[in-house]
Amino acid sequence: MEKEHFYGRLIIKSKLTTIEQKQFENVVDRRPTIINDQCQRCSQIVTGKIRLAGAEKYCICCQQLGRISEDDELWTINEPNDFNMVKNWDWSGKLTKPQMQVVTEILSHNQKHLVWAVTGAGKTEILFPIIWQGLKQRKRIAIAAPRIDVINELFPRFKRVFPTVTMCAMHGAIKDQYAYTQIVVCTTHQLLKFKAAFDLIIVDEVDAYPLSGNQMLWSAINNACKNNGRQIWLSATPTTTLLKQVRQISYLPLRFHNFLLPECKITLVNRWQHNLKRGKLPAFLIKCLKNFTINGLPFLIFVPTIEDTQAVLQSINKYFPNLKVMAVHSRDTERINKILALRQAKIQGLVTTLILERGVTFPDIDVIVLGAEHSNFTVTSLLQIIGRVGRKLSRPNGEVYFLTNYYCLKLYQVKKLIKKINTKAQIMGGRKYEL
Repeated sequence: MEKEHFYGRLIIKSKLTTIEQKQFENVVDRRPTIINDQCQRCSQIVTGKIRLAGAEKYCICCQQLGRISEDDELWTINEPNDFNMVKNWDWSGKLTKPQMQVVTEILSHNQKHLVWAVTGAGKTEILFPIIWQGLKQRKRIAIAAPRIDVINELFPRFKRVFPTVTMCAMHGAIKDQYAYTQIVVCTTHQLLKFKAAFDLIIVDEVDAYPLSGNQMLWSAINNACKNNGRQIWLSATPTTTLLKQVRQISYLPLRFHNFLLPECKITLVNRWQHNLKRGKLPAFLIKCLKNFTINGLPFLIFVPTIEDTQAVLQSINKYFPNLKVMAVHSRDTERINKILALRQAKIQGLVTTLILERGVTFPDIDVIVLGAEHSNFTVTSLLQIIGRVGRKLSRPNGEVYFLTNYYCLKLYQVKKLIKKINTKAQIMGGRKYEL
């Protein structure tokens, strides 16, 4: 291990070799793992009800990152911003006037800032000049999100724009993941390993599970940020709680290509779950799948539960044996490869749970929600699902179908919310897509 691995990091002493402990013991800041029954890594209370064999207390809240007990220590070295001056970046795009307005608002102060932008507004592109300014000042930057899929989407985009900047991606599915870099793209869980490490922390999908309402992860974000650092939060669907936590808010209801959000079409499919158990698909879904086989466009079919993914996939294979479709969900060990297969057009569609509701972009995609009435689908998640469609200028429109066993209030709320967003977007110059 190199000295730089301790910069802004919390390293568990017992995880170091004897040689490493002797090598760094005189240069690190050493602190107890637990002070007044509070874990110094995740800030949670250690009750002591469960103890190790030697009766030592340990923190069960963050033990997935490596167990720390009260007889251990956390070693760290203050972040020195030991980076070379960055001279260039590689982005030939151009921000729209509304996007530039958001950039101006963010750069006008140094406080927490929430960017409330509709899905497809180009939030990532808005970040490019913000990050570039920080890099020129040798600042260290973290770009975090609650879900692995979002990190896998973001990392290559930032790597292309800032090819000469040291950068690493961190999440639970990556081994040998850490290197001392100026930019860290990681899940919010990974921030538990840092202490006062970043001058700027950008949190994407700030309202998403598992970050939303998670005290431990919010403590991780705050602890990883320097005392004089700042945070920028991004969301298409911020909660009332989030809106109350920041004074500086930028609102962007217009997508980057100036076309409006697609409106959902609601179709009744009575007893769809009962029929699915018998291997039958709703007639309207069959009609949609026939159209997909003809037009060759990619599609996502969202279903409420993991069990539904397999049942729908089996029925699709029975009705359309030549249609290349896979099922994916949070427990799927091949989920990254399956998402990549759709992105590379090796398959045409995915049957998925809510893991793909946000943070991923597929060009020219159409979307179906089967069982939109189910409690697993909320107004927020349905709005995010709609946002998967029409995200590229090559096809700024697309089809969104909500197949439901019965009409319910939340479906009307989604339609009303879409109209409200589009009305505001039209005021800013947004327009409907016309063939």
